[in-house]
Amino acid sequence: MASKASFVSVLMLLVAVANAYDVTNCPSNTGRQRNLVYDNLLSGVSINVRMPPAGYFNRPITCLQLIDRQGTSVSPKIVEGGYLDTYMVVNITSLNGQVLYYQAQIYID
Repeated sequence: MASKASFVSVLMLLVAVANAYDVTNCPSNTGRQRNLVYDNLLSGVSINVRMPPAGYFNRPITCLQLIDRQGTSVSPKIVEGGYLDTYMVVNITSLNGQVLYYQAQIYID
């Protein structure tokens, strides 16, 4: 019984770690059509960027994705805006001085 509980705990931990470093907010139950309007590779040791630039579009974000292209142990943080806003400010900082690479994608109706 203990080995079964340990196996389940390890499996849950692996799933959590595998999904910890990408950010996705794309609700599937909205029925909204999504159009990719922003697709950019972000790179640097410390990334603090507003996306998209001011005035890029006026409709709310219906889906956003920040995809870690290297499998690092860094979690991006959306510090302003985001889902259902017209922009977002993202902060991603390397823990060990390594250059980070994240694909940023924004969709609107």
